[in-house]
Amino acid sequence: MTITKQDLIDMCFTPETMVVFESLIDRIEALESKSTRFKKPTLQDVQVYMAEKGCQSYISEAESFIDYFEQVGWVVGKTKKPMKAWKSAVNNWLKNNYTKPAPEVKQAKIDALRNIHDTSW
Repeated sequence: MTITKQDLIDMCFTPETMVVFESLIDRIEALESKSTRFKKPTLQDVQVYMAEKGCQSYISEAESFIDYFEQVGWVVGKTKKPMKAWKSAVNNWLKNNYTKPAPEVKQAKIDALRNIHDTSW
């Protein structure tokens, strides 16, 4: 249920009480308008933003960006913290000229797994 300023007037609150309620309603509306949850961008969002930033190959770069972060779970940095602002991540992506694939298992681990049944030792 949403209470509006008109609802308060209809309930016949005193002017002093109205001021308090209006202040509370304004605070609640401000908090509701701030979305603190991260929302994954669409491919089109990233393409438009990269084009605005002057990226010449924004179509393929946007696809690479989306693919990379889908693979790593939309986390950033060595601490693997959840992403908060995808536009900042795009800026870093373009600045660092990422074209590398998502982190893979190290080659030594792959070799060890392949040779697990090797009994020649």
